[in-house]
Amino acid sequence: MAPSKMDVANEAALRESQQLLNLWLQTKGFLAKAFTESPVAHEEEKAFLETKSAVSQYTRTVSQKLPPDVKIGGEKMQELLRQAISIAHLRGLPKADKQTLIANWHAAFVQLARAVGCLQFITEGFQPTAKTIKSGTGIRDLKGGKKKKEGAGAGKIIMRLIILAAIAAAAWYFMNR
Repeated sequence: MAPSKMDVANEAALRESQQLLNLWLQTKGFLAKAFTESPVAHEEEKAFLETKSAVSQYTRTVSQKLPPDVKIGGEKMQELLRQAISIAHLRGLPKADKQTLIANWHAAFVQLARAVGCLQFITEGFQPTAKTIKSGTGIRDLKGGKKKKEGAGAGKIIMRLIILAAIAAAAWYFMNR
């Protein structure tokens, strides 16, 4: 039995997303290198720029091939790549900016890894079901929405007046002591 067009497309998306994941891991290696004091060779800078270019290219192509509701974190990736001009530039960043870059790298990594896992399930024959949009999952939502209690506004006003009267009486008592 010949594979369907959808199967071929999903397998291509899986291969490319796995390649993107490998490139993203290489990017982490370059970030780690940038946060050390060891010298950076010209070849390493060149490899970093090539990796950035490949990540950008794969991000665009993979995003177009993904099923609905599957995200790879492309926005976070592109933002990080825009900020990371070169390894030498990354070295000069303040510590807080470096920590933010690593946190953004990790957030994109998690989304990308989830997408790769999802695509693996799909290529193995799993058929995702369409999501239904619910207003909520709480008991109140399941029972039919919010119901406004009648008289609740008047009860709150009376309670506030009682509390204010008690505070005023306590203040009068302590002042006349």
